[in-house]
Parts: sequence; structure tokens; C-alpha cells
Amino acid sequence: ELLRRQADGRGSTILHLSDLHFGRKDTAANLGMLQTQLARVGRDVDRIAITGDFLDNPRDIDLVQFQAFRSTLRAMTKAQLLAVPGNHDMRYLGNIGRSFEQVAQVPVTRVTVDDEMRVIFVGFNSALEGDFAKGRIGVRQLTELGAELNAEFAARPEVESYLRVVLVHHHPFPYTHAPEAKGLVSRI
Repeated sequence: ELLRRQADGRGSTILHLSDLHFGRKDTAANLGMLQTQLARVGRDVDRIAITGDFLDNPRDIDLVQFQAFRSTLRAMTKAQLLAVPGNHDMRYLGNIGRSFEQVAQVPVTRVTVDDEMRVIFVGFNSALEGDFAKGRIGVRQLTELGAELNAEFAARPEVESYLRVVLVHHHPFPYTHAPEAKGLVSRI
């Protein structure tokens, strides 16, 4: 409903996927069911957001499987793909070492302006400085993305009124108690 109001009643649909984990046996086993469902709903989707863990491990074979899926997804939907990495895209088992080669081959969303939806998508890589399943967004990334946003606002002031949608894999800020939906809803 919020997107419909933002887009002047035209309606917009975002399909959100996460934790696909290409390279796992259960992903391969469920891929047909996922693709069938996507073929059914995909024609009505304006944007597809994949928020991390495309791969189970940052290996070439897992990347090839994800790229094949991404190509199929594009053919089925014609929607633009928005993507941010997760910890499994960058480290083996999500926690061990760092390998950026594969994730560098997946187009990562930083700042995307959608004039039809009147939305700005901002993609953060919470796995870059996070560890294990704890996300973190550092000052450098905040500064870089802030500069990109300010450049958009300077070039086109009307964009500053657009709804901002942040794409992130793991929660990047610590909290000491469970978040309350009531407080979140009242701020929207």
C-alpha cells in the first residue's frame, strides 16, 4: 500500500528473495518449485530484491548456478534486479576467510533511483565488516553511499522526496531487546 501511494496509485510490486544459498543440495532440490512459483507471479513484478546469501560458499561452481538462475529470472519477469551480498557470498560457511572474487561478479546495488515508483533503493553490504551472522555497516560505507545520495539530490532535487528503501542482509545495528512492530509501524 505504501508503494502504491508513493507511485501515485499506479501500484508497484517488489519481489524480495533472500538466502537462496546456491551450491547447497536442498537449493538444487527446490529450484524447480521456486522457478515455477516465480514464473506464476513474476510477470506482475516491477523490481526483484535479493538481499544476500545468493551462494552457500564463494566458489565458482556456486556462482555459475546463481548466474543461471538470475538469467532465468530476468527472462521470466523482465523486472530489474537489485542485489546486496550476505556473509555466505563473501566467506566460506559464512564465517571463514574472505573471498570477494565471486561476489564482485554479481552486480551489487548501491544507489538506484526508480522514477516510476518514486523510490530510492540503497544497498548496504552488512557482511563487509560484520562477522558471523552479525551485520555491520562502517563509517566508510555510510560516507560513500551518503555522497552518492547527495549527488542524486543535487542533480535532481525532486528525488529527495522519494521513499527510501534500504536493502541489507543482516541487521547492521546492535539492539538489546526484540524490536517491537508497534514502534516501527507508528514511524512509517
